[in-house]
Amino acid sequence: MQKILSKAYQAMALLQEIGMDLSNEQKRSIAKMEQAYLEKVVIPSVLEETESLVAEMLNKFQLEVSYKRGTGLSIELAERKYVEQKLFHMEDTKERRKRKYILKVTFPDGRVSCHRQVWETLMDVVRYAGKDKVRALGFTMFGKNMISKQRYEDERYQAGQKEIEQGWYLCTVSSTDKKYEQILTINRSLQLGLNVEKVKK
Repeated sequence: MQKILSKAYQAMALLQEIGMDLSNEQKRSIAKMEQAYLEKVVIPSVLEETESLVAEMLNKFQLEVSYKRGTGLSIELAERKYVEQKLFHMEDTKERRKRKYILKVTFPDGRVSCHRQVWETLMDVVRYAGKDKVRALGFTMFGKNMISKQRYEDERYQAGQKEIEQGWYLCTVSSTDKKYEQILTINRSLQLGLNVEKVKK
């Protein structure tokens, strides 16, 4: 598609060189070709690259991308209208009221884990499965394995790291839905035979 555009630009330059102007139809055709190139090639490439750079960010933001021939491409942060997201599951009273369910996990021996703080249920599952086995599954949070010896530098993130055993921490900074998916994956991957349910608070 880029080659076709290049040929169109060459033809346009040739017409201008011999003193002929492009017709409105020709201008519309080139505009449509550029739009198709942007939609099918440029935008997907920019999205893929940008997403890999911001995947772990917690705030919502908008980027403004503009291009002008001669001045080049510019990408700027739009108006700083951040929408703060909940970082941790040490939820305040209002958030607890909003959450409609918690998780209930029944182990093969009949033991049940069903804490109001959902991270505690996840912790029970990780301890039952074995931290090393869960770590090997490769869950990542903010660029680190969900189970790590490293503490985050930012104290806000540290608050979401719960100690599994001395020197080892479980990152619990995720939604209840995400924890549900993590537990299901642990159960399925390690064939633990758990019964995992969503139950009302």
